[in-house]
Amino acid sequence: MSFKCLPKDVTGRIEIFRFGTFYRLISCTYAPGLSGMDLAHGLDESLSTTVSDAEFGTAIRRCHDATRFVDWDTLPMGDAAKAANREWKKKFVLWQRKALEMTGCKNLEELYEDARNSSSRRTKDVYVFFNSNLKKSTEFFSIPDHFPDYREFIVEQPASDEILGQTARAALDAGVRNALPPPRVRGSI
Repeated sequence: MSFKCLPKDVTGRIEIFRFGTFYRLISCTYAPGLSGMDLAHGLDESLSTTVSDAEFGTAIRRCHDATRFVDWDTLPMGDAAKAANREWKKKFVLWQRKALEMTGCKNLEELYEDARNSSSRRTKDVYVFFNSNLKKSTEFFSIPDHFPDYREFIVEQPASDEILGQTARAALDAGVRNALPPPRVRGSI
């Protein structure tokens, strides 16, 4: 059984990446049913992977607190949405370049070679961390909950910073490449 909550119950949404010896956390924009990395106004933190679990948890909490909630009515539509998407893509390229500089990697393939990602949601009751799938060479995707590789890590509130840090590390460690769907079961005729 997988974690379920109503979109209105979400109080925080972040993405966590591990690139080599660095963690990179970024807050998200969130509209019910739609979210993405907030490259324009979000909190973007970089930490060494040697930080304590408590320090990591504190950064996770800070990023959740920085989630920017938006109403559907304020989202751009039509040509304005296309222009906003182009601007976001430009900012994402700059975000990736910063990761290349931090790690000393020469290109994105090298950066993502051992990279891991976890998305996290917070409600008033829990923090949930999900593992992810590196399906293309430089793109992470969520794993459908019926896939065998799907993992979720739930921490009940109130949660200590140390437990948040430990749980996020476990979710990152559970990341996979090319997650496969469950095997088909053929019925007998």
